[in-house]
Amino acid sequence: MEHTKVVTASELEDFANRRDSEPVIPELVHLLVNLSVPDLTNCRIPYGDSIGLPGLDGLVETEAGFRQFVPKTTSFWEIGRSGNAQRKATEDYKKRTEETPQLERAEATFVFVTPRSRDWDQPSQSAWIQARQGDGWKEVKIIDGVQLCDWLREFPAVGKWLLQRIGLVK
Repeated sequence: MEHTKVVTASELEDFANRRDSEPVIPELVHLLVNLSVPDLTNCRIPYGDSIGLPGLDGLVETEAGFRQFVPKTTSFWEIGRSGNAQRKATEDYKKRTEETPQLERAEATFVFVTPRSRDWDQPSQSAWIQARQGDGWKEVKIIDGVQLCDWLREFPAVGKWLLQRIGLVK
């Protein structure tokens, strides 16, 4: 059986410290969503030179979703690679909550994606999500570096693509 190297959470977080990761992380999310969900009706996740566009970092619509990664129905995505993931998530969440009408929030999931895991552990993430219950969203989710690596295991070709982008394989 041939072994395929998998990106680790530490490698992903180290990559997030590099400026060249800024357009790549959204592209990674875009690839994973598109490969994961066969019944996508809408997927808009700007990447590359489009990352500076105003508005959502991602809008995904699907009936089925994909495991713990892509919520069913409509989801609004924010993607941050900054060193303080919790602060970035809080800023993006507040902005998105203020700008999204209550009726839309009630039917949609807010998803925050970060390649970071070291400084914002799972219990702290759970507490962060719990503190936002009652803000009108159908659900609030966080996908951190550990979960991104788990998701990459489902799609080894994307993992290899990322390893090449990071510079860990040729």
